[in-house]
Amino acid sequence: MVIYRPIKLDDLNQLEIFSRALGRGTSGAFQTGRSRLEEIILQSMESFSNPVKTPGKEAYVFVLHNEEEEELIGIYKVVALVNGGRKFFSYQVKDVRQHSPILGIDKSLSALFLKDNLTGCSLPSSQVIHPKYRGKWKFAHVLCTAIGLYFGAFPQRFPERIIGEYRGNYDENGNSLFWKNFIKFFVKGMNYKEYLQILDKGLESEIISLLPSGPIFTDLLPSSVKEIIGQTHPEARPAFKLNIRNGMKNTGHISYSSGAPILEAPFSKIASFTTSTVVKKIEKNFESKKFLISNSQSGLGFRVCYAPLLSHPDRTVTINSSTANALNVTIGSKVYYGRQFQERKNH
Repeated sequence: MVIYRPIKLDDLNQLEIFSRALGRGTSGAFQTGRSRLEEIILQSMESFSNPVKTPGKEAYVFVLHNEEEEELIGIYKVVALVNGGRKFFSYQVKDVRQHSPILGIDKSLSALFLKDNLTGCSLPSSQVIHPKYRGKWKFAHVLCTAIGLYFGAFPQRFPERIIGEYRGNYDENGNSLFWKNFIKFFVKGMNYKEYLQILDKGLESEIISLLPSGPIFTDLLPSSVKEIIGQTHPEARPAFKLNIRNGMKNTGHISYSSGAPILEAPFSKIASFTTSTVVKKIEKNFESKKFLISNSQSGLGFRVCYAPLLSHPDRTVTINSSTANALNVTIGSKVYYGRQFQERKNH
């Protein structure tokens, strides 16, 4: 069975194998050495284990795990507060009206404005599928959607708004094309690797202080920049489209370092599809539509699977024995389930 759950230290070897399988620019947070991967796991385990009344510096890492083959299918990381609560900057693409009745001109020009109005949001910072499983729609759906069950069950752990930042386009050496063709002209002498090291040191404000705040009219930019503004990397498009289907919207914000789009949504929109219920029956096998189903454990015991479920008029449900074992629940246990989705053929 495939389970969506918090990462644990026993996953370190599999995570290291997963990291080596990723292509350049896929997810920098996980393309690192073993010691750093171990730190990421330990930070996540601490975040899940700590009682939380208000969101802070928690960083939750979930894995989609093939239990039979003991293999990681995907990773989903979400930070409770983007930048740990520090200011979060992005460029917003907005139209600027040009109006002159005397000259008979009334038009709008697209321009970039440096903004920090996404500060204080929650950020799913990594959503990545192992290359072996890419193109298999069901896995991508579970990876990107199951987080809604955790949101719905434990809203105190997250702020009122959620944003989604996606992978942009990179060259063969893993350098952001937006950085290479635009940002680097404002930070002379710095390469992309040095920029990433500055971020690791928490010195992003020094970069921001060198960037133009706008308006930067896009018509004045070279085509090498214009054609990647608001564009995701091809491998990030499935996650981007799925999150739009799950309620996130494109409001014109883009990453200042990659030019990729940033989606946003009210927290309630993403968590709204979650239904709380109680297990009434556990049967060995039965025919039913499949749903995302989770238990109600906020800590490292949280589990989600995609399985058959029957809902009853008294707001209880029937699940099968395999699901009960996977979620570690019994009759009378509280569970959550999300909306059923239509199966698709892989493309």
